[in-house]
Amino acid sequence: MQRRSQKIFRSEAAREHLTILHLSDPQFGKNHRFGSEEPFDTLFERLKEDLRKLRVEKGLVPDLVVLTGDLAEWGLRSEFEQALEFLEQLCALLELGRDRVAMIPGNHDVNRKACTAYFAECEADEQKPLKPYWPKWKHYVWLFESFYRDCPGVTFTEEEPWSLFEMQDLNVVVAGLNSTMAESHLDSDHYGWVGESQLRWFRDRLKEFRERGWLRIGAVHHNVVRGAVDDDENLRDAPAMRRVLGQHLNLVLHGHTHHGALDWWDPALPLISTGSAALNKGARPEEFPNQYQFLQIWPDRLGRWSRQYALDQNRWIADPRVSISGEDGQEEVGVAFRKVSETFQAPREPNPAPLEQPAAEPESAPRPAPLEPPQRQDGMSLDARELQTQEVAAGNPLTASRPTETGAEDSAWTGPTGSGGSCGGTRPPAESSIKVLAIDNLAPRWLAATACRAVSWQPDGDLLACGYHSGIIAIWESTSGKAVRVLEGHEDTVFSVAWSPDGQRLASASADGTLRLWDAATGVCLAILLALPEGWVAFTPDGRYKLGGHIGGGFWHTIGLCRFEPGELDPYLSRPLRIPDDEPLIPGLAGSNESPDLSGRPSAR
Repeated sequence: MQRRSQKIFRSEAAREHLTILHLSDPQFGKNHRFGSEEPFDTLFERLKEDLRKLRVEKGLVPDLVVLTGDLAEWGLRSEFEQALEFLEQLCALLELGRDRVAMIPGNHDVNRKACTAYFAECEADEQKPLKPYWPKWKHYVWLFESFYRDCPGVTFTEEEPWSLFEMQDLNVVVAGLNSTMAESHLDSDHYGWVGESQLRWFRDRLKEFRERGWLRIGAVHHNVVRGAVDDDENLRDAPAMRRVLGQHLNLVLHGHTHHGALDWWDPALPLISTGSAALNKGARPEEFPNQYQFLQIWPDRLGRWSRQYALDQNRWIADPRVSISGEDGQEEVGVAFRKVSETFQAPREPNPAPLEQPAAEPESAPRPAPLEPPQRQDGMSLDARELQTQEVAAGNPLTASRPTETGAEDSAWTGPTGSGGSCGGTRPPAESSIKVLAIDNLAPRWLAATACRAVSWQPDGDLLACGYHSGIIAIWESTSGKAVRVLEGHEDTVFSVAWSPDGQRLASASADGTLRLWDAATGVCLAILLALPEGWVAFTPDGRYKLGGHIGGGFWHTIGLCRFEPGELDPYLSRPLRIPDDEPLIPGLAGSNESPDLSGRPSAR
């Protein structure tokens, strides 16, 4: 009796991890690698052997399948008929419903002859062809409608030629973006393009799934990281995709590049590509074999198994180029995925463990003085270019300097120093990846290929804080390289980060003109500091504020109300929002009876 493949459907939505089978660019057609007349030498048969092997040896059983385009070679009906047969066989093997498969078109799924005919028909009728030239997807639409005929919620229409795959039993949603919007039979139109209307459409829908805590995957065909020799290989509006959808996605998968790679838009958003699963050697870069990959997603990390087809062995084997060591075909990286609580079960033993909260101090113990307001050492009022906080009890300033207009300034945070060294950090001159080395022999401990703009070690060296172009701050575990927490709030590049001497708080400065103070253990923003022409205002999350310097009536524009003087509204509020001068900004730092100097001038000593 033939052994059935393992059943992967699970009744419960939440799970400890999710497994994805990622295929791309099979291009059924004349250059399809597995075009032999032998029944055992088809893409499905060779893939079936490997999938069964990985299920037994690695426990890899896919929960869903993502195909990132180029199912056909010339967009012909006969090619899509082969693709349909393959997809039906794959679903039967994996015992997956068709609603667990997400597919998108690639440039080879566009039928150029159908597009030429559409242009000719428009010319005959004295009409202008209408973008995005719907007839070009004629046969892809046949495949899509044939495969998803029993999935009414999955669509690809003339009005909305893209797809949203909502997998309710997994609490996963896949944004199936169409990057062939500009493609036509004209060579000048051969490039990747999604378009603003499509990006806005997905943004509006992904917001809901973000709030619900679903894992959110973006699937697009063209290269989202510019690296191809020819510009037509890239997604030209990738920066717009990052800006509009970056905060709403957890993972982006793409194809087209013909080789597997891992890149990042920020520490919580990896970009992963895979090569062609079935193109002949002559139709793909010579240095890259046929490829496909498995991905496993946990709330705090991502595992990747890359496979390559060994032509001399007629079988799939591990692709060692995916690992740092180059010895095997798998890797695991830390990723602090944002808002995915409804997709995953909480692990029995949280990994990594949450930071320990400081023990409560006895009433008689001395407590730190209130947090000083931002000041400059020369006594001049601060502007939006430089931000500073000071922890009075320790006497160690934490300084964040913004780059100058020329971008030439490369300043450092200052922190406590001693036998253990400095906990300060510098802002790299450009976005750089993170590499942690052992100090005794300089052997690499871990590498995070994530472009960062600022780094700072926690005083005890257990954690590393990094600021990023997207405005987030990631806290990495120094020994394992796992991202243990992501701090969100800044709206632009974070240029500087620094730890308080006790390692419990973080300060960050951003190109959005603000400095934020964070609780490092919880990720809660404790306060936001904004510069005004003659002083400062500090906001707390509950809406309260504190004023500093010769602020006069300059506070009105900050909160978007009409002009008023400090304290003028207090008598009309049941709960005054203005924090009195003798009350500390952060209650946990209270203890001093002295009113802090908020003038912006140096104190007399």
